[in-house]
Parts: sequence; structure tokens; C-alpha cells
Amino acid sequence: MGVMFLRKPKSLGRYDSFGGVITGKRMIFAQITSEMLKDAINMARDKAKAEGKGFFEQWADQLSASFGYVQKYLTMEPSAILSETPGNFDIDNSSIREIKLTRKDISQGNKKIKKYEFELEIKSSQGKYAFRMDDKDEYVKSMTDVQLRQMQSTWMKYFIVYDPAPALEKVTCPVLMLFGELDLQVPPSQNKEPMENALQKGGNRDFKTIIFPKANHLFLSTETGNPGEYPTLPKEFVPGFLETMKDWIAARVTIVK
Repeated sequence: MGVMFLRKPKSLGRYDSFGGVITGKRMIFAQITSEMLKDAINMARDKAKAEGKGFFEQWADQLSASFGYVQKYLTMEPSAILSETPGNFDIDNSSIREIKLTRKDISQGNKKIKKYEFELEIKSSQGKYAFRMDDKDEYVKSMTDVQLRQMQSTWMKYFIVYDPAPALEKVTCPVLMLFGELDLQVPPSQNKEPMENALQKGGNRDFKTIIFPKANHLFLSTETGNPGEYPTLPKEFVPGFLETMKDWIAARVTIVK
């Protein structure tokens, strides 16, 4: 498990603070309100006073409480983290399609002291999320570990090595295979012919293959097929998609009235 301090940009240069908690199964985003930080700083100040520390030592403890606030999540159960604040949420690691880190110079013209931060973009089947985080090696390593664990998961290993041809050779019922021309997840150029060959080898004579122009993996109209476009595309199937299925089924099914 790892933790990091994240900022979610808002309008006019404002942002919400989050603690990013990384586990083997999911990423948890815990919103840190100004009241929570204030309470932590006050507690650190009072504790320092009770220990007889001077002004500068008290100030150091308060800064430590502020910057190290997210460390508390290392000792909390995931369920407790999610229930701490209404704005908390999680993302299953298996649903993550892409993690993009972009290093940005935020020195604002200061040539003597260079300062950087990372723009973090997470794309998953649950949505797209954007944060900013400090330029720290441990933060970058944590995000890299998430991607490595995803690639090493049991499901991913099975997905990569599974060959559907033997199963398709045993299919004897009618088959309608539909592809999107711009599908980058199941490209027709790599899958159409092998699937047809497997059905033919098994003796299936009633199958049909159709490729819909300008369609992506979800059969939505697209220009590139990039999965990153999914949330922004109109939620309408490409022309003829539903009609094709309806007509194909109707031609093979007897409807008893």
C-alpha cells in the first residue's frame, strides 16, 4: 500500500485536496477538507505545547501534521477510508485502462529555483480523473506499481494467452459477428479472418460477419476509435447496428403468436 497527496483542480486556481491510497485491488481517493487539516494542525500544536516545545518546534510539528496528513491512511481499513468523507471514492485497478503522468514546470519564470509537479490522468471504465501531485519519486513509483500489478494480474495473464479458436470450432449454432471498423480493442483486421476460419473448421455454415464503418469497440461513431473518447461520444449506436441484429434474429427465429 502507498499514499500520496493529490490536488484536484477547480476553477480560478482553486483545488480540492485528496489523499490517494493505493492497494493491491483498488485506488481510493479520500477528500481532505480544510476543517480536517485545521484540526490536525491544532492537535499537533497542542501536543507540542504539552511536551514543552518552543515556538519553532511547535511550528515544525504543525507543518509536519499538514504535509504528512495522508500517512494516517496507511493504518486505516479501506472501508473506513471510504466512509470518512462523503466525497471519497475508489477505482478498481482492473478497470484502469491508462495512467498518464506529465511533468510540468511551475517555476513561473524563476531561473534559479526550478519547481515541478505532475499532472496525473487516470482513464478507467468508471470514468476519467485528473489530479496534480508533487514531483516525488515515491509518488511516481506508486503509480508505476499500479500499472505493473494490473499487467501481472491473473485475469490479464489469462486474457493475453487465451485462444478462442478451439471454442469457436465447437460452435454449431448460427453466429453473427459484428465489428467496428475503428475498434482498437478487438481490431477486425486481426480477429475477423481467424474467427471465420475457426467456425469453418468446425463445420459451421451459418455465420455472417459485418464491419460497421467509423464504429469503435462500443459501436459508437468515432473518428479515431481511441477508448479515451468513450465518455465524450454521443450515446447512440452507429446507423444500422440494431436493425442488423433484429433482421438477422428474425430470419432465424419462428415467432409464435
